[in-house]
Amino acid sequence: MSKVTTSPEMFTACTSLVGGMGTTYDASHVDKAYAHIDGGLSNPGYFSEKLDFLLGDANGDGKVTITDAVAVVNYILNTTQGTFNVAAADVDGNGSITITDAVGIVNIILNTSSAGVKERRVREEVVTEREPD
Repeated sequence: MSKVTTSPEMFTACTSLVGGMGTTYDASHVDKAYAHIDGGLSNPGYFSEKLDFLLGDANGDGKVTITDAVAVVNYILNTTQGTFNVAAADVDGNGSITITDAVGIVNIILNTSSAGVKERRVREEVVTEREPD
């Protein structure tokens, strides 16, 4: 951002903007001040963080399956074996791994949502795969 010297209207009329943490377009903030990854109420922005992992892929095999939910349960029970991606396993985005994350992974597999499992930042950048029935 330091190379941008003037940006008085870079977001003018971009009314459908929504940052990754839910910051919505505000006509009083159309310059470079909001041209960063959305940090929520404490640091609002119009950009979303691009995840470098598949949300729900706790075991890092490149797909979301029931083995990922099992991996979360094993992590909770402190019996983790093999690879475990904490960021990918934190489906509800609250910063800790709980049974809610295992339920969230099952919901990803079933392509449903659940009360208590918030959609994660960059919804549009998260791709899930379902195993064939």
